[in-house]
Amino acid sequence: MYLNQFEVGTSIDLIVKVSGQEINLKTEILGVVPTYSNKYGYGIICKPIIIKEKLIDFCNFHVSLNIFNNVDNRIYKFNTSCVCNDRQRKLLLIYSPCDSKAEENRDAFRIPCLYDVVLRIGNNAKCIDAYTHDISYSGASFVFDKESAEISVGSFVSASIYDKEGHIYRVSGRVVRTCEDFNPELNFIGVKFSNDCLRALVSKLQLREARLKRMAG
Repeated sequence: MYLNQFEVGTSIDLIVKVSGQEINLKTEILGVVPTYSNKYGYGIICKPIIIKEKLIDFCNFHVSLNIFNNVDNRIYKFNTSCVCNDRQRKLLLIYSPCDSKAEENRDAFRIPCLYDVVLRIGNNAKCIDAYTHDISYSGASFVFDKESAEISVGSFVSASIYDKEGHIYRVSGRVVRTCEDFNPELNFIGVKFSNDCLRALVSKLQLREARLKRMAG
């Protein structure tokens, strides 16, 4: 996908590196803007980012964008250094090069499933009861009560996933997306693991799905 192909209202996670540290911010797409140069061809209008009544200026900063696409339920990643403010209209403008296409930030193949999970967030020793929404070779979506913990993109998560046969899969990684509209009482997070540690579980589910299709056919 290209930057100008996302729907109005789509949420964007911006990751900005400042003095060696990553700062995570959020905005929302309001529309598409025309190109103003040959180098930057695709542009979007976004809500401005204001912290403590101050408009945040992104000039000269390299910015990574994580965009969750509601159409195919995937996260796409863009990198750009052309992020600026339209101060007169109080809008944030984001451009990407004409030939820049997003990299998918998660495996295209995912399997919906419901397994019990025990989560730990960051260095917190507190265990959180959760369940899986879907899994892939290198990631998973987890759901848990909002009262259990606050979590944001970039947080480190470790999890123990219990399958129906009693096997335990221990995984860890970073949160790459959150979905506030999933349920007002529940947290929905997508976690990217450091390796394809769920390959055995996914392969088992694939075989099960294949058997069910053969039986139904």
